[in-house]
Amino acid sequence: MVADGAVTGPRPLLVPRTHDDHAYQARAAAAAVPLTADDVHLVALPAESALALGCPGIIGTLSVGGTLSVGGTVVLAEDPGPDTCLTALTRERVTVASVAPGALRRWLDALPGSGADTRSLRLVQTGGGEPLDRATAGRVGAALGCPLQEVHGGPEGPLVLTRPSGDPLTARGRLLSPDDEVRFVDANGADVPDGTRGALLARGPYTPRGYYRAPDHDRRRFTPDGWFRTGDLVRRAPDGSLERAGRTEGAGAGRA
Repeated sequence: MVADGAVTGPRPLLVPRTHDDHAYQARAAAAAVPLTADDVHLVALPAESALALGCPGIIGTLSVGGTLSVGGTVVLAEDPGPDTCLTALTRERVTVASVAPGALRRWLDALPGSGADTRSLRLVQTGGGEPLDRATAGRVGAALGCPLQEVHGGPEGPLVLTRPSGDPLTARGRLLSPDDEVRFVDANGADVPDGTRGALLARGPYTPRGYYRAPDHDRRRFTPDGWFRTGDLVRRAPDGSLERAGRTEGAGAGRA
């Protein structure tokens, strides 16, 4: 809100991201899917969101100067509802779709009477902050004929992607980059063993070192030695996969 030229209410946190950040993230995510030049990617999310933009999203699908990505096709949905998106899936022969969990549930509910042909689909990605319930996750394979991949993480990173070949009922994933560094700590900042729920701290090639002109918030969200306090509670399995287990009290996210 603006009154007499002054901004009132909480200021949005801005996450400074470089071109190299976005390029690296998009390349790594495109390789993790993996994407090819034959893919048609339906983006049913706001184009500026982290998942839509570069997980692998628009940047990872399109060819930008032949250096960033694979040269596929992107279809931008005007709205995420089933009328628009199921029609686009059929018309464009979509192979990969990115959609928020709530919209995905609506797609699945509307699919039986829609006449949509989803046989071209090979992957559905979902994410964007809203949790996906396990019942919906379990419906995707039978209804759409393809695996599900969940993408967890805020605009600051790190990103955790479930593997499409994995069990959709566990929601266990792996870090996007082999260069992501993570720690799992208790309320006192002490490291916890695998299998124990802990707060996720991270550093990595696409994780910023601070917010834009927000030193007070930086002191709360970053440790003195540069670890970012993500606000996620996570369990690490013995095989190295991660399972999200909630959020820490008072955790928030910035805006990329």
